[in-house]
Amino acid sequence: PPKDGWLEWAPGKVHDKTTAGAAAAGYHIYIPTTFNATNPPPILFLFHPHGNGSEIMNAFKASAEKVGWTVVGCDKARNKMSIAEGDVIIREIMDEVEKTVPCNDKRIYVGGFSGGALRAYSASYTYPEPIAGIIACGGWIGGQDLYSSRFRRYMAVAMINGKDDAGAGGWAASDGAALSKRKCEVKTFSFDGGHQIPPAATLDNVMKWMEEDWKNRGTKHAQEWGPPR
Repeated sequence: PPKDGWLEWAPGKVHDKTTAGAAAAGYHIYIPTTFNATNPPPILFLFHPHGNGSEIMNAFKASAEKVGWTVVGCDKARNKMSIAEGDVIIREIMDEVEKTVPCNDKRIYVGGFSGGALRAYSASYTYPEPIAGIIACGGWIGGQDLYSSRFRRYMAVAMINGKDDAGAGGWAASDGAALSKRKCEVKTFSFDGGHQIPPAATLDNVMKWMEEDWKNRGTKHAQEWGPPR
């Protein structure tokens, strides 16, 4: 983590930034009020199907605050882009944030809604740093042809679907089976509704589960993380 200049990341505030690289991608960071640069918190990168990072960040902000996580909403990567095109943008944002914002590099999480959830799944096998977990809201891996992808082992994966969201819900079992082969811990959550960002109460439960999984399982497996294999 940077030793100087981190005070620009004032706790309890949202900071709107644009990457300095070729993608010039916007991103929105919420720093929890408990932020401590000498003992940095987990960080959650979030993706939106239409590249609206502010919307997805704001949806998670209150739940992230309760567990003391930094949360980043990523702009620009959106539906109708290929996985490769979106990953270039995501990589630029994640690289810049990790270099400038103190965070626990063993606890990098990704998540998103709908097509943003697909981006989160792809990040787990394309991003070079270990991913501790995925929060997939109303989204799926992207088809059985991707089940052979080298997803990070031992991730905590939360699948959150509205009870009326037959599309995403229909993939939960087979996606979960594919991830279980990578020794991931998969848990499903549901809420009253359709294809939408989950309500705050559901996200609260998901974030609490992520914390519990880290305490019970993640601290052990973090030592085994390395390049996908």
